[in-house]
Amino acid sequence: MVSEQPETQGTVEIESCEYELFIKSGNLYAQLRNVKSDETSLIIPATVEKDGSEYPVQGIAPRALRQSHVESLSFAPDSQVKSLKKDALYCHTLKKVALPASLEALEVGWCNFTLKLVELTIEDNSHFVTQDNALYDSDKTVLYHVARNIKEFTVPASVEKIGSYAFEQCRRLRTLTFEDNSQLKSIEQWAFSHCGLKQIHFPDSLESIGYD
Repeated sequence: MVSEQPETQGTVEIESCEYELFIKSGNLYAQLRNVKSDETSLIIPATVEKDGSEYPVQGIAPRALRQSHVESLSFAPDSQVKSLKKDALYCHTLKKVALPASLEALEVGWCNFTLKLVELTIEDNSHFVTQDNALYDSDKTVLYHVARNIKEFTVPASVEKIGSYAFEQCRRLRTLTFEDNSQLKSIEQWAFSHCGLKQIHFPDSLESIGYD
């Protein structure tokens, strides 16, 4: 069975941000498509409105932030963004992101080229947790992102997978260690791309390493 494709309903500009509007299965929704202002701080609203209809903002289009000057990104308290897709945070200037409590999934490449992102937080979320400048799933079995300015890092023993782009652009990183009894099994593609490491000793538990 072929799933129904969303139909575009045009665009709307709110505070120098362009949102693309869609309808799918009778449900309206929007995603951030482009940031036109030179502002360094951006709060993504829970909804946008056009012609009397309200569109819940459910995501960020690939590279929507690329040409912006945004350094701090956050979401409205009642945000309905459930996932960040590939290149959602692709941005040369982004330093600080407060992820929404509604977030449930991170697709491969969601944090691609976040070379200045050093502060990533999330609160009141049952799927993800931050600790020591790093983002994990709630059980700390998956490591998703590490602050790009770190010089050394210790991977907790509970981590079974290092996600794609987790250490990408960590150019200052010189020392990476693993806690005793490490459960690490896999490293996804691009996990250490453009990273400053010169050498690394993986734990015996490691079973697979992705490309690049």
